Amino acid sequence: MVCLGNNAAVVALVSLCLAATSLVSCAGDAASRSTRLPSPTTPREPPTTVDGFVRELRDLDVTLPNGEAVRFDSLVTRPVGTGPYPLVILNHGSPRDAASRASMTPTNYAAQALAFARRGYGAVVFMRRGYGQTSAVNAYRGGGAPADYVAEKPFGDDGHFLFNAAAWVWWPDVAPFVAKLGLPTDVARPRAVPVLQPPSQLSTAGRSEFGRYLESEGYEKAFATDGHAWAWVSGRRTRAEAADDAIARCELHGQGCTAYAVGDELVR
Repeated sequence: MVCLGNNAAVVALVSLCLAATSLVSCAGDAASRSTRLPSPTTPREPPTTVDGFVRELRDLDVTLPNGEAVRFDSLVTRPVGTGPYPLVILNHGSPRDAASRASMTPTNYAAQALAFARRGYGAVVFMRRGYGQTSAVNAYRGGGAPADYVAEKPFGDDGHFLFNAAAWVWWPDVAPFVAKLGLPTDVARPRAVPVLQPPSQLSTAGRSEFGRYLESEGYEKAFATDGHAWAWVSGRRTRAEAADDAIARCELHGQGCTAYAVGDELVR
């Protein structure tokens, strides 16, 4: 496990196993940690294949060592194929406003999960107790897993957003940890940024933001515009939700906004 800490706040938690929930055993050498992904029981949404990766929103049913059955709100991301793959567990931080915890979703970390999947990992993002739609207790406990803590340099105005940055920002601090365990560090499946034309009437600033939208790997994303005003969002639970939110934000500055792009595809 490696924690990325910034300005005295833990902003992300990356674990190579979750021994306390018996998802995978962490004992032994690196080869024993290269295991097939767990088999969650209930898909929330149909699996999607994006750029050579399978992505599934799942209810992940797990039995704790004390016999308690719990259900994790989770996103599973893995390369297409049967594996086996090293398994990485991604966990989240805490927002300042406790009221926003229930609306959090594992797709908030879709891009981070893909950063690992592109290096040959299977990645599971899960929500802790009190977050999203999880019913489980906090499952991070001592389970014999290797662990490390990295104190990051200050990042922008709020270090909580470090893990939301592009992978090249935070991966250099994760790579040494996984390398010590004999696990992959290099990108095996690079992403080609889609080539989509921005709305023709957008300003220079709007065209620049559309470029940022295309670079985002938070595939539950949408870009809305009325031809002049624009807004985009990512990290929503579904693409439909992303489209609705992008339109609502665009309407704050414009009129008659519609979704221009959802995911990496134009819709009009």
